[in-house]
Amino acid sequence: MNYLFTKKIISFLAAFVLLQLFFAQQSFSQPAQFKKIINDVSHYLKEKNESDKATTGEIIWNGDRVTTADKSFASVLFTDDRSLLIIRDNSSVEIYGDKKNGNYSKNTLINEGELNFNITKRKNQDFIFTTPTAIAAIRGTTGIVKTFPDHSTLIYIDSGIVAVNALLGKRQSGTVGSGMQAFIDSLGNVNIAQAPDTVKKEYNLTKSDETKKIIIRTDHGDIIIEYLNDENKH
Repeated sequence: MNYLFTKKIISFLAAFVLLQLFFAQQSFSQPAQFKKIINDVSHYLKEKNESDKATTGEIIWNGDRVTTADKSFASVLFTDDRSLLIIRDNSSVEIYGDKKNGNYSKNTLINEGELNFNITKRKNQDFIFTTPTAIAAIRGTTGIVKTFPDHSTLIYIDSGIVAVNALLGKRQSGTVGSGMQAFIDSLGNVNIAQAPDTVKKEYNLTKSDETKKIIIRTDHGDIIIEYLNDENKH
């Protein structure tokens, strides 16, 4: 009797552990979700090889791509640590996440455009931003990553510290601290300097995903226009 009872307990615990591992893997195969969406944002699902209009609360799976049109934006929340990305208009960003032996690895690939970030500092986690010309290792940091048509990259750090490496040419590297910016060109040069006031102002205007609303009353009902508070952005 005791033997059978003990065997059942062991079987139950084994099944419970396997179930927990299954859900842990499932949860990290969907590392993020859409927190807020304004106007035209598309969501490409890599696994299904299809694209559709993004919706608030929708899961972003590993390898999915988010694309924003003109005057549109999406805020993306990483579900495990509440890190936040605010993807600006005319941007294309891919989200990746992996977990091995208790260590988290996240990579946000910015193909084009700009995003603001607020990354939670966490043990056993690597958070990386990759652009066509640079790679930046982030930890407990806020700031901006912006790409330009010539594939150069601007990284501004409002708080925290970031290690930056060029991916092309000279492959220079450097460390960017609070209030500093790094400009990485297609030749592999990394130029680090104090950020100008215009960049700091842009960050302060766009660091939140809070929006404003205009209500236009018509005979056929109200028209609500929602937009991000960045009208003075330089």
